[in-house]
Amino acid sequence: MEVVANWRGHIPNDEFRHVPAEMDNEKRPKKGVLYEFYNVLWVGWKGGVAYRRAHGRVERKVLDGLEVEAVDLVLG
Repeated sequence: MEVVANWRGHIPNDEFRHVPAEMDNEKRPKKGVLYEFYNVLWVGWKGGVAYRRAHGRVERKVLDGLEVEAVDLVLG
């Protein structure tokens, strides 16, 4: 299994109209003007084709600190 970041997003920390579910999490980082995150896919591979197992968001600072590699996906 792998986690693949497919795009980066952000939302103002004081935005409450169209909020991601984790905005209610007390442990969510609240410093700064923006909550920055990556939308990710958790994928499993079979015969060179990636199959989505789950999707979600990861705080930007968590992934920015990891070694990453570019990957081309064919989703099945």
